[in-house]
Amino acid sequence: MQFYTRPVAKEGEVKWLAGAGNRDAALWAALRAGNCDALSQLYKSHIQGLRKHGVHVCKDPHLVSDCIHELFSRLWIQRERISEAQNVRIYLYKSLERILVAQLLRNRKRAAGLSSPEEFATDSSEQLWIDKEVQREQLNEIKKCLQSLPKCQREVILLKFFNDLSYSEISEVMEMQVASVYNLTSKAIEHMRQKMHFQPAA
Repeated sequence: MQFYTRPVAKEGEVKWLAGAGNRDAALWAALRAGNCDALSQLYKSHIQGLRKHGVHVCKDPHLVSDCIHELFSRLWIQRERISEAQNVRIYLYKSLERILVAQLLRNRKRAAGLSSPEEFATDSSEQLWIDKEVQREQLNEIKKCLQSLPKCQREVILLKFFNDLSYSEISEVMEMQVASVYNLTSKAIEHMRQKMHFQPAA
């Protein structure tokens, strides 16, 4: 995917407005209409902010870069289906968050898998195997609890405890008041506590 290739200007091409918000809105509309130059302009305008925000989320600049490129690739591929954005910056930040969270969860899932049998050929091999099994069971239990949460509560938990975002950062990403984030987090934690500690055995 080439983000910096400028196509030949078409008749009636959108003229970018001066204000940052209006400019983003015009670029977004042009992107939805199939203008590759608009995608390039959005990339150039927001790449630094996305990198800073992404590194704060997962502390891995290489993963952040990969996810940013995946985000803009998706935008181009899905350009005819993406909706209007009231705030393009927030839309991009939220989209990057979701891609990062999905990738981090995939990485965690792979890391939680059992290692090869050769790694257990030690005096403590049995204990290592038990520890792995316990860890896997705990992860499965957490995953089930997360899946049982309402969408907003699940997103709050992922952003807060898997990606170390502050309540104010979560409020910006989810476009809600900080008090609402506190409330959602409290309800989600209580739900997970009940599911994990008080659910009767099958």
